Amino acid sequence: MIDPKHSSLQFAPALKLSPRLNAWMGYFFIYVKRNVTITILSCVGLVLIVLIWLFIYFKLEVDHKLINESSRSELQNIVRSFKEHTESSITISDELLRIIKFNYEQRSAVDFKTLNDYFKNGVLDMKYFNQVGVIDKDGLYTFTNTQSKNKIDLSDREHFKIHKEIYPYHLFVSKPVLGRVSKRWSIQLTRRINKADGTFNGVAVVSFDPTYFLNFYKKIDLGSDGFIALLDRDGFVRTIKTGKLSVYDGSVPQIKLTDNILNNPQGFETTDQIFDGVKRIYAFEQIADQPLIVLVGIKESDAFAGYQDNKSTYLSFGGALTVLIILFSTTSILMLARSRRLNIVLQRRNREAESANKEKLEFANRLTQSEKLAALGQLSAGVAHEINNPIGYVASNITTMNKYFDYIKNVLDLYKSKEEEIENAQAALAQHLLNTKSEQDAQRIGEICVPNFDDIHEIKNKVNFDFILGDSTFLMQETQEGISRVKTIIQDLKDFSHADADKMWEKCDLHKAIRSTLNIVNNEVKYRANVDLQLGEIPSIDCIPSQINQVILNLIVNAAQATRPDTRGLITIKTYTQNTLSGNTVKDDQSKDQFVVIEVCDKGMGISSEHISKIFDPFFTTKKVGVGTGLGLSVSHGIIQRHAGEISVTSVINEGSCFKIVLPINQARD
Repeated sequence: MIDPKHSSLQFAPALKLSPRLNAWMGYFFIYVKRNVTITILSCVGLVLIVLIWLFIYFKLEVDHKLINESSRSELQNIVRSFKEHTESSITISDELLRIIKFNYEQRSAVDFKTLNDYFKNGVLDMKYFNQVGVIDKDGLYTFTNTQSKNKIDLSDREHFKIHKEIYPYHLFVSKPVLGRVSKRWSIQLTRRINKADGTFNGVAVVSFDPTYFLNFYKKIDLGSDGFIALLDRDGFVRTIKTGKLSVYDGSVPQIKLTDNILNNPQGFETTDQIFDGVKRIYAFEQIADQPLIVLVGIKESDAFAGYQDNKSTYLSFGGALTVLIILFSTTSILMLARSRRLNIVLQRRNREAESANKEKLEFANRLTQSEKLAALGQLSAGVAHEINNPIGYVASNITTMNKYFDYIKNVLDLYKSKEEEIENAQAALAQHLLNTKSEQDAQRIGEICVPNFDDIHEIKNKVNFDFILGDSTFLMQETQEGISRVKTIIQDLKDFSHADADKMWEKCDLHKAIRSTLNIVNNEVKYRANVDLQLGEIPSIDCIPSQINQVILNLIVNAAQATRPDTRGLITIKTYTQNTLSGNTVKDDQSKDQFVVIEVCDKGMGISSEHISKIFDPFFTTKKVGVGTGLGLSVSHGIIQRHAGEISVTSVINEGSCFKIVLPINQARD
């Protein structure tokens, strides 16, 4: 038996565990260490099971949310349609009431000839109404469009009594009542009639046929337990239709509405407390200028029937996958245990196989690395060539300058020695003058001490010193230009390859971007085509510069590669502004233009009509195998779309192609 105290796994002394628990933990960690593969396989199986059920959970949550939103949206459309239909019906009724009210107030309470003529000749449309009439101030039905001549007492009716006081909504919509004149169930819509002094003089009445609403409800399919009702804020029903009920006779008891429905002009409610205990998703809206509410509901189980089917499918699928993973993991663990028993016999052969596999793996790695470097080299080779040229003549100039500096140093050393001779002669002359007063001797010493420059002139002539000085200046200027060229190429390459992980939007000079891109692809273009830059006056734009550089590079390289091999092509790059996304409107003031246009045109072979509709598709290419990936234009199309712009192409076979990019000057910021 293995003693856990001698194992390589030691427990921190801070963990104060019982000796028995400490021993079991030691055995467990030793088992894990010796059976890493089995442990990992078990963990992978467990993780897969957890991920499957997490996916099912989140998928069901998303489906539930989508179905709930879809159901609510559908209910909202229905309730809005019902509301507009109800408001339209009330408006039609109110117009009729206003005519009756006006006629009664203007022509006195005994002159009904005009109204009778209206009804007799069909001036007033009565298809929605059971009857219309006037109740006088005493509650007697003094006028009706029907043939009844009896004055019926309606003073006890709610639609009469409510107008004795000032009713805040002016137009009153009653609960359904059985008409004493028409003998039919009606919803009474009434308006107060006033005397000239504003006092109460009766009520104008329109008896609306509630079956009109019910016939409208029947056109709407809300399932077996759907719900549509028109009711007031107190819960008294005007009309109602459910899967089992269609009522307008006032037999439905008062419905208790929730605070959400009462306190909001519109919204949704999911509950089983409103009517008949069926849980529904309700949508509601209040009628304008009336204490009425339109309420539409669909049974929750009907709305989520598809969700429940999907849920059963997902759960069954998850259960089946879980069983398969458990079976696979169990089988794998048993096979691993069996293979371990055979491992001792196979160790020698495995070592030989490992040696062979190691060589094979190293070869595969080298091959993979070579392919990777070849892909990177498609761009870097041209840039390296462009850098190598100025570096070459900079190195040559430095070698020449080194020789020149040796020559100049020799001349300067001679001048230095002559300076020392002059200084020594001057010192000797000064000393002699102090010791003697003979001017003749001093003059002779001065003549003897005058230095001889013939050897310096000889060296300068030998090395062509004046040429060296002039050529040194030229070589230094040329070297500076070469270094500046290398610096520009490296900076352009750095700008182009700058990582855009953060995707920072900034102002970008497109002309600078075009020129820097041309520097990078110069080696790809200069042997195939001339470049004609027709750059107009354009402002800086909001963009991600490295992405726009990538688009411009793709178009320029494609234009160069589209050039016929037997001719030198022409690539035209043009920029200008326009005031619309899809087209330009000519005008004098370009300061109001909202878009910048880049056109890259070539005189190449063109694109055929069957290919031009596919060029922005991923992996589509007409180039030879190994030349390009077919992703350049697809990626460019995606970049331009993310910049809220457009990219389009026109092409004529054997005449060339022209790509047009339209980008907004200013991006909409969140």
